[in-house]
Amino acid sequence: LMLRYIFSKGVSAGSGVGLLVAAALFELIFIGSVVLGVKGGRMRRLYKKYQKLGRICETGDYMRLSDLSRDGGGPVPQMAEDLKKMMKSGFLPDSHFDAQEETLILTRETYLHYLLTEKFRQEEASLGEAMRRNLDQAKNAPEARMVLEDGEKYLEAVHACKERISDPEMRQKIEKLENITGKIFDEVKKRPESASGLRKFMSYYLPTTLKLLNAYADLSEREEIGDNIREAKKEISESLTGINQAFEKLFDSLFEDVSWDISSDISVMKTMMAHDGLSEDDLIVQEKTVE
Repeated sequence: LMLRYIFSKGVSAGSGVGLLVAAALFELIFIGSVVLGVKGGRMRRLYKKYQKLGRICETGDYMRLSDLSRDGGGPVPQMAEDLKKMMKSGFLPDSHFDAQEETLILTRETYLHYLLTEKFRQEEASLGEAMRRNLDQAKNAPEARMVLEDGEKYLEAVHACKERISDPEMRQKIEKLENITGKIFDEVKKRPESASGLRKFMSYYLPTTLKLLNAYADLSEREEIGDNIREAKKEISESLTGINQAFEKLFDSLFEDVSWDISSDISVMKTMMAHDGLSEDDLIVQEKTVE
């Protein structure tokens, strides 16, 4: 029909222009039909899998993917991928996965019940964690107090060493050491239970670091400076770079529990957003449905 329309407008079928236009349009029509055919074939295959799933899940509001696989649904990873495609294509409008993607929940009511149960479980876990932390804080309060008292003395001693040193680069490294160590002690003030993870830091790392700084300050105050003194000062300066890096890692490790709690909260929030149709995938499906 399109070719007939073009030729009816005065473009001769035998002309070069007519042949080029006809060839281009034919190519577009052919490509479009191939694309539609491929998509149609995929949808037919997906629908057959959907029918097979329906026969397996004739009764029940949910089913574990391992059970579906055992009953002939295919390998679990491939089956999970197919189920996601079915959900996006609208074959399973009320179906959802659980948080671990190990169970297919088939009805909206069951999914709502699952979300409530998951929420209560998370709240109970958070409450239990809060109680444990309160007990830990009470138990670790004496240790935390000792860490803070000793820590203040160490910081004063480190600062005194810095005042004896004139080298700008070394002073900058010591200031960084003071900053990192101060942050560690600030965290102990906020969370006394973290003091239990600083025993080696307090009993070995800080005293040894202070010993090195005092040695550097003593060497800096000598009037006669030879190669041995220069080499010793250089070695201490280089070691302080590694010490600062190690203390930064120690400070970061104090937040492992906090990071875990945040990840848990985000996971629950994503589950709730998916249920309310606010996740990115759900919005894409809604847009396609409107179109």
